Amino acid sequence: MERHNFTAIVPCLNEESTIEMVVLEIRKVMKEAVIVVIDNGSTDRTNEIARGLSCQVLEQPNPGKGNAFRLAINNLNSDIFFMVDGDNTYSLDNLNEAISMVSSGTYDMVIGRRVSKDYNVKSRSGHDFGNWFFTKITNLFFHHGIEDSLSGFRVMNAGFVKSFQGGNSKFELEVELNTHARVLGSNVGTVETLIRSRPEGSISKLSTFSDGFRIISRLVQLFKNEKPMVSFLIFALPWFLVSFLAIENVLRTFFATKEIANFPSLIGGVGCFIVGINLWGAGLIVSRIQMVRRDLSIYAYREFQGKHVRYNGSMELYDEKS
Repeated sequence: MERHNFTAIVPCLNEESTIEMVVLEIRKVMKEAVIVVIDNGSTDRTNEIARGLSCQVLEQPNPGKGNAFRLAINNLNSDIFFMVDGDNTYSLDNLNEAISMVSSGTYDMVIGRRVSKDYNVKSRSGHDFGNWFFTKITNLFFHHGIEDSLSGFRVMNAGFVKSFQGGNSKFELEVELNTHARVLGSNVGTVETLIRSRPEGSISKLSTFSDGFRIISRLVQLFKNEKPMVSFLIFALPWFLVSFLAIENVLRTFFATKEIANFPSLIGGVGCFIVGINLWGAGLIVSRIQMVRRDLSIYAYREFQGKHVRYNGSMELYDEKS
């Protein structure tokens, strides 16, 4: 694959009313950017408009932003990747700052924290609450300090992107990228990006409840995968507690009367203890698998970090190994 210094990835589903504005704004900020539009099954003129603007277009019929991103990184080679939604709700005024932060080597990913200085910006209260809730839950689970966990404005270096193993998903992509940053021990930076209202005719594809449930399910799964000892101990604790309560009653009777009474409680308590031990053992096994997976991700990250770019208004490629 041809290698580019800077690639913009724009996942789209029926964004004919906004895609041109997004492409033109990217080119205004980054004239040398290679812009790749991922058509995620559009039934309108999104694909046609993107091709008319001389963008590369990749078609991903499987629905979901995660699937679109996975297709892009499998087929593209670049030193810095920028991902932004195709709905024209993100201002790119601070894109150069975000690229500089990544190209300096200080950060592996920079996220645009959405802010609004216009009280007329239309938003859905369910989406706003969901973003606040998922940001709190993500930081509770993984302690990485990300301020806007579902932001679609992301600047990432090649090592971070190419070592990413997720993406077979829909709107869970952002939480997967956040978790990947924790796996690598990456520094994650933040820039402010003004949020704009969707223009007339542009409709959000995010469902507050069904996609919200999917995101929280994915967060729980990622927590289990990345912190297996903690999660399996949480599962094991109720079994240990029931075991303790059942066996403690039997032991108290035994020490008082020297007789073993209530055999069903004893058998049930021992059974619950065995289940708890098995869950704890499963946590140990999955923890070891997680360590191997983490080592493979870090190895892939280092392999793709052989080249970096310096950014001072233009891209200059240099080889870190030389």
